[in-house]
Amino acid sequence: MKTNIELIVFRVGKEILAVNIKEIKEVSTSSKVYPIPRVSEYILGNINIRGTVWVLLDLEKILLKKSSNSSSKKYYLLSKGDNKVAFQCDEIIDILEVIPGEIQKIETDNEEANQFFTGQVYYNNRIIPIISFSNFLDTDLDRLSQIDFEEIIR
Repeated sequence: MKTNIELIVFRVGKEILAVNIKEIKEVSTSSKVYPIPRVSEYILGNINIRGTVWVLLDLEKILLKKSSNSSSKKYYLLSKGDNKVAFQCDEIIDILEVIPGEIQKIETDNEEANQFFTGQVYYNNRIIPIISFSNFLDTDLDRLSQIDFEEIIR
């Protein structure tokens, strides 16, 4: 018997995405981002969550090639594993429980971008991609700047 999968549904800019909850250590907010000099444009800086320092990545810049100018509260999806990396998003929308059969393969010719997603799921009258944070962490940030994600996330 297959167990259900829990997804965190979140917004980055105007786009809605999901991530498997097993890839997330926790969701947090922080008011202070500490800039790091001379790093990739995708790195916003460091954040301190209860004494642990995390490198904060701009998910909107990675996926949409632009940064939000919004001053609204930001949420940080803290990744699991040895790397202390957080992904910034604009809003946590929902926790969605799906059965494995509800996750569909993404149909695209863009195999390079497709490797960063585990599939897609129907949610609130739309199909949303399920992102794989671990695949982002295994990839050089400079290489990410050359990948066009638009076909998959829109």
